[in-house]
Amino acid sequence: MVISMPKTINGHTFSTFDDLWESPDFLTPEEKAEIDLCVEVKGTMIKARESKGYTQSDLAHLVHMTQPEIARLEGEMKNPKINTLLKVLVPLGYRLAIVPVDEHDEAV
Repeated sequence: MVISMPKTINGHTFSTFDDLWESPDFLTPEEKAEIDLCVEVKGTMIKARESKGYTQSDLAHLVHMTQPEIARLEGEMKNPKINTLLKVLVPLGYRLAIVPVDEHDEAV
């Protein structure tokens, strides 16, 4: 069972997260793309770390960072620097890439 508790934000009432996400009055396509990218990168980073059997402390030691820095990188919704991402992703077997937008993707 899904429990819906409507929430009013800036005069608009939303019943579900999807209502909020799809509202053109709440997020621009650019903001959605930024959030999607952040979630994808952090999710990939966590899965890659865990698939290698590394704790946050193990990864921190490997990349010369502290465990709290890895925790913030994995958890906070802010944009890390590209060189920090590379420092962590490359030892996990990943790289960053710029790819063309698929014609089925939303325009950004």
